[in-house]
Amino acid sequence: MHKKRDNQSKKTIEKEDNYFNKKDSEKKDDFIIIGILSIFFGILISLKIETDQIIFADWFTLLNILLVFLIFTTVVLVEKMMANHLDLKIKLHFLESNRMSYQPDTILKDWKFPWWFILPFCLYFFSFGTIIWPGVINFSAESKPSRISKEDFYETEWHIAGIAFVGFLSALTLGLLFTYYNYEQFSLFCNFLALTLILPFGHGSKIFFGSLPLWIFGIVLTVLSLFFINLFSPIATLILSGIFAFLILIFFLWKTIKH
Repeated sequence: MHKKRDNQSKKTIEKEDNYFNKKDSEKKDDFIIIGILSIFFGILISLKIETDQIIFADWFTLLNILLVFLIFTTVVLVEKMMANHLDLKIKLHFLESNRMSYQPDTILKDWKFPWWFILPFCLYFFSFGTIIWPGVINFSAESKPSRISKEDFYETEWHIAGIAFVGFLSALTLGLLFTYYNYEQFSLFCNFLALTLILPFGHGSKIFFGSLPLWIFGIVLTVLSLFFINLFSPIATLILSGIFAFLILIFFLWKTIKH
């Protein structure tokens, strides 16, 4: 009996150790992804692209990297807090897609198309530095051990949509805060981040397929915020955009129920 108890206790300790080791490893991976994106976008927005030359504003590069790091960290932390509230854990990923035209038996069978690099790089240069696509993060979610012990432990699309939505909302709020403090460049960066996180591609597809009403509210809120920000203060912009987005959502739900 004592031996069985000892073996069970050892197995329990091993499972707990494996869980916490995995958790520490995932934290390191998230930090590396955020660091890579911060360096990439920090350097990218330091470039001033003109028709005949490219000017590198090296004096501001370090500051740009630091601020981009803080922006991405804030978005990811808000999503992790929401996931923790739902007894879920999320793992951060680059925005990638599976192989596009390679056969399973080729050397590139496990290669994924790096949208996180190609999309923002091409858009930024082809638009001469006017358009940027910073929404190149994605995540996967799974239940925590504390949730698995419950009857309804499976994560649903609604849960994942809620996690993605608070990340988008934090980016939009940061954009309004940067506008309030007259940081035009990073206000624009956060607005592009919010817009690209709500579009139904990658991160935004989790909201679109998980909860269409939530996605409609988010996309209307984003468009109205970008329109009102040039007319009103950030706080008034957020309030007005929220009211109009809510009214449009109510109208959409009413039309849906009616039909």
